[in-house]
Amino acid sequence: MSLSVTLPLLSLQFFRNELGDFFIGCLFTAELSTPFVSLGKILIQLGLQDSILHKVNGVIVLFTFFLCRILLFPYMYWVYGQHYGIPVYRVPFHLPLSCTLGNICVLAPQVYWFYMLCRKGIRLYQRERKMRETASN
Repeated sequence: MSLSVTLPLLSLQFFRNELGDFFIGCLFTAELSTPFVSLGKILIQLGLQDSILHKVNGVIVLFTFFLCRILLFPYMYWVYGQHYGIPVYRVPFHLPLSCTLGNICVLAPQVYWFYMLCRKGIRLYQRERKMRETASN
């Protein structure tokens, strides 16, 4: 494990006082989309951006990114609410303010990046459609 991963993990273990194992584990699942994002970049560098593999990978990127980086937060809040017997809409007010603000700070860029990924997907789809239309004429 590299130092860039190990050091934050060790400091995280020290400062959290053995609290929040579930939330830490959930945040690690956010990285599930990373190999697919990287594969997309590799395929582009290899000139395979028009291949079926790149298209399938793009769908997987969108799915895993949305599931593991955006829906993750409502899921964590829902599980927390179930554990403490409170409705999900009250969870942000039950958590310490620093946790809620931290989650917002982590979620905001995820929503922006997902929006950008969707825009890129739409552009690629439209480009492909235009290429097919010009080829058929």
